[in-house]
Amino acid sequence: MRILSRYTKKLSLLLIILVIVLPSIFTGVIGRNANQNNSNSINNMSAPLYNYNDIVVKDDLVILSSFGNFWEIWNTSNPKKPFLVKTIHFDSEDLEYISDMEIINDYLFIKIPDQIIIYDLADPTNPNNIASISCQFSNVVEIHFENNLLYLLQYVEHSSYYTSTLSILNISKFNSIQLLGVYNSSIHHANYDMLHDRDRLLIKDSFVYLICLGDYHPDDMDSVLEIIDISNKSNPQKKGEFVLPSRPYSIGLRDNFAFIPTHYDCLQIIDCSNPSAPINVSKFESTEIINDIEIHNNVCYLALATKFVILDLTDIENIITLGEYTLRNQGNTYFNNLKVHGDILYTIGPSEHHDRYFFIFDCSDLTDPTRLYPKGIRISGEILFKLVIFSTYAGIILGSILIIVGLFFLIKKLKQRRSRVHQNEAKS
Repeated sequence: MRILSRYTKKLSLLLIILVIVLPSIFTGVIGRNANQNNSNSINNMSAPLYNYNDIVVKDDLVILSSFGNFWEIWNTSNPKKPFLVKTIHFDSEDLEYISDMEIINDYLFIKIPDQIIIYDLADPTNPNNIASISCQFSNVVEIHFENNLLYLLQYVEHSSYYTSTLSILNISKFNSIQLLGVYNSSIHHANYDMLHDRDRLLIKDSFVYLICLGDYHPDDMDSVLEIIDISNKSNPQKKGEFVLPSRPYSIGLRDNFAFIPTHYDCLQIIDCSNPSAPINVSKFESTEIINDIEIHNNVCYLALATKFVILDLTDIENIITLGEYTLRNQGNTYFNNLKVHGDILYTIGPSEHHDRYFFIFDCSDLTDPTRLYPKGIRISGEILFKLVIFSTYAGIILGSILIIVGLFFLIKKLKQRRSRVHQNEAKS
């Protein structure tokens, strides 16, 4: 019995060790992150929500803007190992919210609340602030640059509502900005900031395609696609409009078709061949809200909450899903904005993990996109907690099984020893 008691104590000690060690080993293996940025510990279950709000791409440079007073330049010449080139902080003590960015050649345009700042990125390691444009109008939420013309989308405040205004500026000379024309929409909005961080206007040929956000209250405020004729820059005129079935999130163009994600998980396809009378010709149903859209030739990229989807637009009335990538075990990260450059897709979104809000994918095989950066996995605090509980119970159960098995063999060995002793006594 002393021997049994001694072994029982050892097995009990083994059980305690397993209960303590197994959860750490298990969660460490599952939650290990192979990316070089480990500043945010996986054990920090109350990690803050980090977020980028806009992304622009030029060759091997990716510019990311934050919700804080800074923006970043990343070098992605090796998309598997991108590195941060420069972080630029605004000098203002107030929070400078970056509502939009645009990059043309070596010039980066950044929209902050009271002005548009222009940087020369010829030397990415030393961005040069070469000019700024003071905004004469309030609530500018989007900028678009094309052929030395700067288009400003702003929401103008009235007594109880807002309306959209499109201003066209000639900025061929940064030190001599000229206002060419203004278009005032008649679409009412209850709020001006409902579509921050979404592309609302695109320009093709001599037309601006502008989505105007309606509101739930009152009921007669419909969301509308407006087609604006800008052949005469000094006198933009509405050419036509299309009332959307629900709130739009972004817009993409291909040929004479406008692709507009709307609130009820649906991609609306509008034929704008006749700008004065656009018509809905098709739609693509989705299981999630579509946050952003990019179109290149006959390929459409959609950013959804937990995944991005690649579509074939060859046949508008029979849109085919080519491939998709679903986020798994990445904390509470979700896709928000995306940009496509060649075969590489860049996407951003909020995350509780500091290294999980910027992703790079190889889409050379449209049917099987591959994540290049970051490698490894991240898990959310909630999943981590459940994992610790699970592994603790697993440790207890496994330890108990080991003790039971150990006791079984120990008792069997003691019986064999006792049997030999009795046999020896009988012989003597």
